[in-house]
Amino acid sequence: MENKKSSPNNKYLTRQETADYLRCSLSSLHRMVNNGILPCRKVGRKSLFLLSDVENVVQTLNV
Repeated sequence: MENKKSSPNNKYLTRQETADYLRCSLSSLHRMVNNGILPCRKVGRKSLFLLSDVENVVQTLNV
């Protein structure tokens, strides 16, 4: 079995960290998730965002 090393793009961000990264409010972040712009993973009651997904959104919005 292969050992998976954690790369920087496999890092998960919390809602607040993601909002800070995108420089938007939590309500704007919620809207992005509801509109399907940004995928969200639920772990228990926590919403987590994959850093690579967040970076893709930044590239898409800056075009």
